[in-house]
This record gives sequence, structure tokens and C-alpha cells, in this order.
Amino acid sequence: MTPGAQESNEGPKWTTAAKAVELIASWIHRSSGTTVQYEDLVSAGNEALFLAERQFEDARGVPFGAYARIRIRRSMIDAVRREGRLSGRSLTKLRCITISDDVLDELTGDDQFGGNHQAWAIGATTASTMCSLHGLEAARTPEEMLARAELKHKVAVALKTRSPQVQRLFRLVYEDALTLDEAAKKCGVSPSWATRIHAREMVALGRELAPMLEPRSPD
Repeated sequence: MTPGAQESNEGPKWTTAAKAVELIASWIHRSSGTTVQYEDLVSAGNEALFLAERQFEDARGVPFGAYARIRIRRSMIDAVRREGRLSGRSLTKLRCITISDDVLDELTGDDQFGGNHQAWAIGATTASTMCSLHGLEAARTPEEMLARAELKHKVAVALKTRSPQVQRLFRLVYEDALTLDEAAKKCGVSPSWATRIHAREMVALGRELAPMLEPRSPD
């Protein structure tokens, strides 16, 4: 199916996602400190949108906008990472986005959470928060530092109730900054198991920490 065919059937959805390409490219170009040209980011995003449109299935109630934006961001972030000139803070920021999107993507196809938009939002937000807690810290006020320390303590307490294998997986991903595939290999489990368990744990952990988190919309 071509973009034109998709546009004739679901014009508003496809057009909205197409506009998102420019917005995402602008945000990544501005916030990451990359020297990759804005036009190149837009090109990468448009390619990702075209592929998303061809691969999209609406059977699980996954919004096309959410499905497409994940792939648009992923494509642009890959382009930025290939540049190899980013600061530590920029890399941390991009990592937060990537892991959050990966959790959201996994949950949309999970038998337990398919179609549960609230769970998707909680899982994605929690993953991003976990990355931020263990990433490089920007200058903060005493109040923000106190809130951060309190949240970090609550996360540590909650993780103690998990199995040793899950605890190790989380340490490797969030403290050692490994990818899920790298962490899975060290834990001796399959990447698919690690990805699924990680996403489900993000939902469970997010519900435990709900008063301290602000869920994001998957749309």
C-alpha cells in the first residue's frame, strides 16, 4: 500500500503523523546538540513513516499516531547516534526516549496489555523516569534534588521485592547503561523474555509509584 492509498482511507491519521515528522525533527535537532542537518532528520523520519504505514495493523487497537511516532523517533535517533559527537547529557536524553518508546511498543503487542492505553502510558513514563534517575544530572534546586532522592529510594525499595534475575536485569540496563539485548545476554535469558518482562515490570513499578509520576499519553 502506498502513502497515497493510506491517506485516502485514513487521511487525518496519516496527515497528522506526517506533520509529526517535522515537529520531532525540530525537537531532536534543537535539544540533542546534533550536527545532523534538520533536513536529514526529516528525510529519516519520512522513510520511517512510509515503512510504518506499510506495516501498521490496527487489530490490537494501537493508534496509528503512536505506532508511527515511535518509529519516526527511533529512525531519527539512530541517525543522530551514528554521528557519534553527542555530549553525555544528550546521549542520556536520547536513551530515555528510546527505552520509553521500546516499552510502549512492546506493551502494545503484549497479550496482557494490548489495547490498555493507560498501562502503555504508565509503562513508558516509568521507563523514561528510570533512565533519568540513573542518568547524568543537570543542575537542580534543593527541592528537586530531595524529590529525586526520595523517588530513587522508593524505586530501590520496590525492586527488592522482585526476583534476583529481574533485579540484575534492571541494574544492567539502568545502572550500567546496557541495552536490553546486552543485559539479556549477561543474564542468560532470551532478548524477547527480557523485553517482555522489562515492559511488564515498568507497568507494575509505575503503578506502585503512581503518586510521584505523571503518565504520558501514548498518542
